[in-house]
Amino acid sequence: MFRQNRASTRSNLRPFAYVTLFGAALILCGLPAGAQEVIEGKAILAHPAGKAVVEAGKLLKAGKLAEVKKASAKDVRDEWAATPAADQKTEADEAAKSAPEPKVLEAEIARGGILTNYGDSAMLRTESADGNSSIIALVVLDAGKWKVTAGPKSIDTTPVEETAPPI
Repeated sequence: MFRQNRASTRSNLRPFAYVTLFGAALILCGLPAGAQEVIEGKAILAHPAGKAVVEAGKLLKAGKLAEVKKASAKDVRDEWAATPAADQKTEADEAAKSAPEPKVLEAEIARGGILTNYGDSAMLRTESADGNSSIIALVVLDAGKWKVTAGPKSIDTTPVEETAPPI
């Protein structure tokens, strides 16, 4: 039996899958592709959507996913309320693990963040300076206030070296 590196079980397409999932969510929401504004770097931190992401990141890292969900859009709140307590705990633990450190989140946004504002929703993404990780978050404009519906989540995009012998 050959030894398999734990990291090799991760799909090389995982980052692509997350980006595709978020993109599909935006498309399914019926958002017009032409009506978008792109905000970059430090300007994101001054935008209400960017502020919402940073605040959610602090809460997630502190293990307070329930607070993020309760402050989100109605469909997210309803889904969270219908989730069994054991699953909520598991999701909160996973969210805390995958949330970037608050200072790293702010620094990465300021350094190279891109907030694509579609009017009533927006997607924030960053890529680390070394290209080995990304941060993604989704927000919606609900009753005049930006609310986080997904993320912020760090995604490891480091290439995985295969350790299994060729077949």
